[in-house]
Amino acid sequence: MMKRQNTIDEIRRREKRIARRGHSIARSARKKAERIKDNEYDKEILAVTAEALKYDKQKRKPGDKKSGQGKFLAAFSFIWSPYDKRYSIPENYRSRSFNEQRQYIDFLKEFIYPYNLPPALLWTALEKETVKDDKGKERPSPDFTIIRLAKKWICDITSGESFFKRNKSYFTRAEAHFFLLSDIPYLEPLSVIEQYFYAKCLARKLSVKFSRNIARVFSVKFADDWDSPVVTGFLDLIARSEGFDTNKIQLGDICDFVSAEIKKHKNSRCRLPLFSFSGRTMASVLTLANEWHAYVIREQETMKALANARHRLNRQDRRESVPQTLTRWDGFTVSHSQIETEDSVWLFSQLLSVQDLLNEGRKMKNCVASYSEKCASGACSIFHLSCLFTDTQVSEEKATLEISRNRVLVQARAKCDIRIPPLTMGIIRKWAQINNIKIDITV
Repeated sequence: MMKRQNTIDEIRRREKRIARRGHSIARSARKKAERIKDNEYDKEILAVTAEALKYDKQKRKPGDKKSGQGKFLAAFSFIWSPYDKRYSIPENYRSRSFNEQRQYIDFLKEFIYPYNLPPALLWTALEKETVKDDKGKERPSPDFTIIRLAKKWICDITSGESFFKRNKSYFTRAEAHFFLLSDIPYLEPLSVIEQYFYAKCLARKLSVKFSRNIARVFSVKFADDWDSPVVTGFLDLIARSEGFDTNKIQLGDICDFVSAEIKKHKNSRCRLPLFSFSGRTMASVLTLANEWHAYVIREQETMKALANARHRLNRQDRRESVPQTLTRWDGFTVSHSQIETEDSVWLFSQLLSVQDLLNEGRKMKNCVASYSEKCASGACSIFHLSCLFTDTQVSEEKATLEISRNRVLVQARAKCDIRIPPLTMGIIRKWAQINNIKIDITV
C-alpha cells in the first residue's frame, strides 16, 4: 500500500515539474519574442535616426557655413589691389567665422585689401548682375548699372591711387572724402546712390539728419538720373535756401517735378534746354511743382476719358478694344493683404490702373496720380490702406504707400500728406514684415 502511495506521489511531482517546465518554457518564449520585437523596433528607430543624422550632417556640414576659398575668389575676382595675397592662400583655407558677411570681410582684409570699404559699395558689388525671368531666361538685373558702378568704385578704392582723381566727373574733393567715410547701412543696391547723395549733402554743410533725409528721397526719385546736372543744381538750391524746412513728402513732390523736367529734355533728344535752378528760389520752384502736379492730374483724367470713349465706340462697332498704354499694369506679388485686430480689420489694396491712382489722389488729396508711368514700368507700386471697424462697420481711409521695385517701403502718408499716427504705422510695419518688405521711411 505504501509503495503504491509513493508511486502516485512521484507521478504527481513529475507532472508538476513538467507543468512548471512548460510554463517556464512558455514564459521564456514570450520574453524572447518580446526581446526580438523590441530589438527590431530599436533597429528601426536607429535606422531612421541614422538617416536623419546623415541628412542633418549633409545639411549642416561645416563646409556650408565655413566656406573655402573658391566662393570668395569668385566673388572678388573683379578686384585688383597692390596688397593682393591671393597667390598665397592655403589649399585647406576655411573661414574662421560662421557669419556669412563676416566671412567675406575677413577674406577681403586678409588676402586682398586690408582697409575698410563702404558697406553699401561692398554688398552692392556682390549682388548678381543677372536674374531669371518667368520663362527661366537670364536677363540683366534692374540694378545692373548700379552694380557695375559699385564694382568700378571699389576697384578705384583698392587700386592705391586717388579715388577723387579717378572720379572727378562725379565728386569734388570734399564729396569724395565724405563718400569714403560715410557708413550708410545696406538695404538694396540703391544704397550706393543714397551714399552718393549723402556725401554731397555733407560737403554742402547740411546737417546729418537733413542730409540722410535728402539722400534717401533723392536715391529713390533720381535712381536713373542721379548724375544729372539738374539734380546737382537742385541740391545746390536746397543748400543755399536758408530756413528751408520741408517734410519728406513735399521734397518728394518737388523731386517728381524735377524728374519730369529731366525726362522732357531726354525725350526731346536734347533739343530742349535743361531745366536750370539758376536765379530761382525754393518758393518759385515749389509753385512750378504744384502747377505741374495739377497738369498731370488733368492729363491723366483726360487720357482715361479718351480711353473710355474709344472703348465704347469699339463696342458699338463690335471691334476689339485697342489697348491703351499706361492704363493698367501688373503689380507686386503680395501674399497677405489684411491684418486683423480685436476691433478692426486693416485692408491693403494695390492700385493697378490709372483710374485707381486718380481715385486715390482725389480721396487722399495727394499727387499719386503722377506715378502712373513709374507703376507701369515696374519701378514702384502704390498701395492704399483702409481700416474697417467690426462693431460699427465703418471704414476709414488711412494711408497711401509707395513700394520700390526692390520691395522697400519708401513713402507712407495719411490724408493730405500728413504724418501717419503710431498705431497705423505699427500695422504697416507688421504687414511689411509678413510680406518680406523692408522699411526705409522717415515718419
